[in-house]
Amino acid sequence: EMEQEQIRVIEPDNWRLYRQDKAGKWIEAEAGDNSLGRIPLVTLYTARKGFLLADPPLEDLAFLNLEHYQIRSDQRNALNVASFPILAASGYNPEIDGPIEVGPNKVLTTTESEGKYYYVESSGAALEAGARELEALEQAMNLFGLQFETAKQAETATGRALDAADALSPLGTMAMNLEDSLNAMLALIADWMNQPVTGTIGISAGLKAQKSGAADLDFLMEARRLGDVGKEELLREAKARGLLTDSLKVNAAPV
Repeated sequence: EMEQEQIRVIEPDNWRLYRQDKAGKWIEAEAGDNSLGRIPLVTLYTARKGFLLADPPLEDLAFLNLEHYQIRSDQRNALNVASFPILAASGYNPEIDGPIEVGPNKVLTTTESEGKYYYVESSGAALEAGARELEALEQAMNLFGLQFETAKQAETATGRALDAADALSPLGTMAMNLEDSLNAMLALIADWMNQPVTGTIGISAGLKAQKSGAADLDFLMEARRLGDVGKEELLREAKARGLLTDSLKVNAAPV
């Protein structure tokens, strides 16, 4: 097997493939027509900075995870060391008292009248400080993630602040953009294969269900029991609140 670097240039009407020769010069190796008629490129931005340029939204979280791993690793090593007390001796002369032997039926003696043997162990203060640092770091990671689930408050023309559940959170916006990009890619592939688009892709951020929860579900089920809403309305409202996924297929059982 041989690995070879190459560059493919795609234009709306044609494509060209370049490879390096032995002298390192890029030369055209292959070429052909682009039957699609446009450049097959679908973009998905999170925090756009320019054309085909964006910041990764979870970069700071990645560094927090790295810091968490480093501290956790140090804590584990410190725990291994602190878990084992060290035998110490005062007034011990190895030339006179001989080698130290620890175990059953063993006697430790010293030539010094004030000599003694004792164990030295950690007080655990450093471990407690490390544990608190880990907890603070995990809290910071949780707070970092919340910013993607919380919609920013905005004022309407009448001066009323939009409810957080009605506004799009950053994560909800990303999910919607991902859905649009995936469907655009699906249509692009179908066009390339001269096939009709036979379906769509749905992405759910799954946030509204957390905000609404059991209260909304109880309300909808009670409304259904009283006959105020029909089966289709119940399913539509449940999906709109994130209580059911958009792709869920409901069986024929009565609701």
